[in-house]
Amino acid sequence: SKNADAPTGINNTIANNEVKVYPTVATDNINFSEVCDVTVTSISGAIVAKASNVNSLSVASLSAGIYFVTVSNNNGTQTTKIVKR
Repeated sequence: SKNADAPTGINNTIANNEVKVYPTVATDNINFSEVCDVTVTSISGAIVAKASNVNSLSVASLSAGIYFVTVSNNNGTQTTKIVKR
């Protein structure tokens, strides 16, 4: 069958398990509602922080500005925009 690894009737797992990233305006740390792999990218596309199997990440050393936080887990990948103060 085409979707061998997707049980019938379960099509919304990624949406249902969306990882919350907070706060979206941060000074010291950003937190995640579940353990995940994290990549923080500047608006110019440079990777400025990376971590695996974490539920929080320090952004204290980053310059003030806008960053993109990409989290990955077994359900997929999502990106959230944050502001570092």
